[in-house]
Amino acid sequence: MINHVTLMGRLTRNPEIRYTQNNKPVASYTLAVDRGFKDQNGNSITDFIPCVAWGKIAGFAQDYLYKGTLIAVEGRLEQRNWTDKNGNKRTTYEVIVSQHHFCESKAAAAAHERPPHPADCVPQNEGYEECDDGEVPF
Repeated sequence: MINHVTLMGRLTRNPEIRYTQNNKPVASYTLAVDRGFKDQNGNSITDFIPCVAWGKIAGFAQDYLYKGTLIAVEGRLEQRNWTDKNGNKRTTYEVIVSQHHFCESKAAAAAHERPPHPADCVPQNEGYEECDDGEVPF
C-alpha cells in the first residue's frame, strides 16, 4: 500500500506547539492549498489541510515557519477518530509531516510579517532584549 502526500501552500497561522507527557514536541498548523483553477464565478478554490509534525520536524516548524510562509510538505494521510465534549464521535484527516521544504526566496519570505520568536531574543545585561532581523540562518 502507498500512503504518500505532497502538498504546497501557505500557512494560515503560526504553528501551534505542544508537548507530550514525555516532552516530545508536536506542531500543528493549517496549509492553504490552491487547487489551481477557478470556480464559475472566477474565484480561486482553496483547500485548508491540517498538518501535524513531530519531534525535530516540529522544532523546525516552531523556529522557521510562520503565517504566510510558502512551503511544500511531504508526509502521509492519517484518519483520527475522537469523541467531542458532547459525546459525539468525530473523524478528522490530517497530514503527518515527514519533511518541510521552503518554496520561496529569503527576499520573498521577508515580505511576510514574521512575528518575534522567543528563540530570536537574547537577554542583555541592561535588562533589554535584542531580536534578530527575522532572516532564516541559511
